[in-house]
Amino acid sequence: MADIYVNEAFSVCHRKHASIIGVPKYIPGYAGLQLENEIKHLSKAFNPAHPFMFLLGGAKFETKLPLLDKFMKTADTVFVGGALASDFYKEKGWEIGKSKTSTGNFNLSRYVKSPKLLLPIDVTLADGSIKASDKLTANDKIMDSGPKTVDMLREKVATAKFILWNGPLGVYEDGYHQPTMDLARMISDATVKGAESVIGGGDTLAAVAEQGLQETFTFMSTGGGAMLDFLAQGTLPGIQALDTSA
Repeated sequence: MADIYVNEAFSVCHRKHASIIGVPKYIPGYAGLQLENEIKHLSKAFNPAHPFMFLLGGAKFETKLPLLDKFMKTADTVFVGGALASDFYKEKGWEIGKSKTSTGNFNLSRYVKSPKLLLPIDVTLADGSIKASDKLTANDKIMDSGPKTVDMLREKVATAKFILWNGPLGVYEDGYHQPTMDLARMISDATVKGAESVIGGGDTLAAVAEQGLQETFTFMSTGGGAMLDFLAQGTLPGIQALDTSA
């Protein structure tokens, strides 16, 4: 039925499906242009310009911890926002009230005291109020980062030469957009001024698209889980299945 196989679907290259790793066992398989572009730009995070700033948001720590493990070693600054930040607050012994956290024990104690780590210093709560991150009560629920956090990020992003960003700063799906959109503009501005920026994740790209900033970043990945896995491992099953000698 075919003579060659071309994989142009980076977003599913982390899955060991027959359509991804099975077909290249029977006919020559090659990477498509977009797949090559993904590999080229995401690989820059393995040998980045410095200062290198890594921003990680969203939820599901179990899928993002490998990135934290990797880039805490190489990045100059690591900002953790979104629901992931609540896991760090909990590790610090701070009250997080009804805020969302990940399930499981991720041994975050090894990161809490690192000078590289930045967390939101203030948060927006479900009732619309803003509080310092270490002043929450049992009835509070974190929904987004606060204005002081946005100001802190603006200063850090402005001095970075390479910026890697995945995940929103708040509960984006529930309408908490503004700090994430502010961050998108910051990184866009830094890129225009000469920094390299690599971003990805559904809500991250939604914040970019909502403001028409798509053309102002160095690279926007089409992958969600595939981006996370590639950055953590340096390759993916769908890439390994291809003929890399061509």
